[in-house]
Amino acid sequence: MYLKPTITLLLTLLLPLTSTTPLNRRDASTVIADLNTISADIADFDAAVNVFDGSLAQALAIQTKENKMEDDIQTAIGHTQSSAAFTTAESTAVTNTLLDLEPDILSSLNLVVSKKTLFVKAGVKSLVHLDLQNLKAKTDGMSTALQAKVTAADKATIASHTVDVDAAFNSAISAFS
Repeated sequence: MYLKPTITLLLTLLLPLTSTTPLNRRDASTVIADLNTISADIADFDAAVNVFDGSLAQALAIQTKENKMEDDIQTAIGHTQSSAAFTTAESTAVTNTLLDLEPDILSSLNLVVSKKTLFVKAGVKSLVHLDLQNLKAKTDGMSTALQAKVTAADKATIASHTVDVDAAFNSAISAFS
């Protein structure tokens, strides 16, 4: 009597769950694509910082680019954590892609510091300080996630380079303190 409508309702509610597309597979190629996205984010961020003249409108544009970078790093962390341990070849490819980002990160941090007086003029010095702290935390999170998936040798390489990147972040954060 009341059972048929209840079963119909349950099937109506549960059927979409069983027929949805399965979760996308997370693997080294996904992580490499994420790292390439982060590379593009750094380039976009740098382009905005390069033309920054101290105006609040341009500071907002930079903030938007920084937020996208944070979001994309967080996505990469999630994809990395969802991946199985990488094979030796995958580990090497991911590590090399990550290491390709290091000069861009260091250059970007130097660029931001070189524009400090303009950030102060725009009244966003404390926001830049906070953004640098957030990016450092996300970058460290990415390093930790990757170290859990790569080979022992690549883990040591990533850890070593993370120390260098952290030093650059700490210097930039200190400049905005």
